[in-house]
Amino acid sequence: MFVVFFFGSKQYHARIGDTLKLDRISLNLGTTIKFDKILLIEKNDEIDVGKPFLKYEIEAKINAHGKYKKINVMKYKRRKHYKRSIGHRQCFTEIEILNIKKL
Repeated sequence: MFVVFFFGSKQYHARIGDTLKLDRISLNLGTTIKFDKILLIEKNDEIDVGKPFLKYEIEAKINAHGKYKKINVMKYKRRKHYKRSIGHRQCFTEIEILNIKKL
């Protein structure tokens, strides 16, 4: 069984027991959160697609907070003696999918 759910402005594909890295969620470690915007579910080789959402719910536990590797962004204009370099590290929250249930 797998689901596709919507969180933030992104869609995620998950199964029970998977760990996912989502955009930063401002909750403490060990907190259980619920996602109710389920777009698609596959169960016993049958696919159910929501219009726009299904009446399912995902329970997940927050395992960790962290940052991805640094991305270097370089701006450069030739023959103008212009160079700029900046870096960015995106924050994430790692969750573990515990349960998928029908409402």
